[in-house]
Order: sequence, then structure tokens, then C-alpha cells
Amino acid sequence: MEHLPVSVRQVVEGWSQSIGFPEDQIMFLLVQVLLVPLGWIHVQIRAPVLRHFFSMGLGILVLFLQFGPWGLVHVFICSFSGFLAIKVLPESIAATGALCVSLGYLGWRHAIRYIVDYGGWRIDASTALMIASVKTSMFAFVYIDKIKLLRNEAFNV
Repeated sequence: MEHLPVSVRQVVEGWSQSIGFPEDQIMFLLVQVLLVPLGWIHVQIRAPVLRHFFSMGLGILVLFLQFGPWGLVHVFICSFSGFLAIKVLPESIAATGALCVSLGYLGWRHAIRYIVDYGGWRIDASTALMIASVKTSMFAFVYIDKIKLLRNEAFNV
């Protein structure tokens, strides 16, 4: 929680001590409550480009508040390595390669989590990495299928 401003840290620490829940779980709850009004604002935005930027900024804010700067780094590495696999690997194995790379990074982070906090209830960046690895691998398969569709080739079903 060192990445948060002092005033926010004090509120989270105070609630954590009075309720008896860990600080990271209190922060998770606060972020989820914060997302309710921000979700209403998101629905009101009609311009697609502005909505995408709002979504991106909101996602970065949530990642930073919940997991700190290293959470952002891990999600970026997972996503970027998957996108890199799409560009570098041959088209026939690019989607599967992106899936393997993103799930491999997720598995590595899970292994680190087991070493550092086995059996613990702490929330870490693995939570966001699970979503990022699914999004990256799904993007890879859709991207490759779209290329094959444009060339009128059969694609994976």
C-alpha cells in the first residue's frame, strides 16, 4: 500500500484495524465501490474514441490503486509478450504461441506467489494477469481468424 497517497493509506489502515480485514482486501472493496459511479459515467460517454480512452485510463487507475506500479508492469509484460508472439511467430502457430506465452507468464507469477505467500489471502497482480492472459489469447485467435477470413481460408473452429 506504499504506492497510495498518505491520506488514502491512513483511511485504509484505519478501516483495516477496526474491521479486522487485511488492507489489500479493504482497498479492493473501495475500488469496487468507486467503480459504480465511474461505470455510470462510462455509459454516458457516447463518442467511441473518448470512451476507449476513458476505459483505458480507468483500467490503469484500478490496476494502480489495487496492485501498485508493479501490477501495471506485470499486466503490460503479459499483454505485450502475447502481442509480440502474434507478430514474430509464423501465422500457423501465432495464436497458440500467444496463448502459451501469456499463460506461461501467468503460471510463472502463480509459482512466485506460491513461494512468497503460500496459503495466504493477499491479493496480488495474478488476479489481473488472469484477465489479461485471457484477453490477449482471445485477441490472438480472433486476429489470426480475421486474417484467414479475409483471404477466404478455413480457420480454426
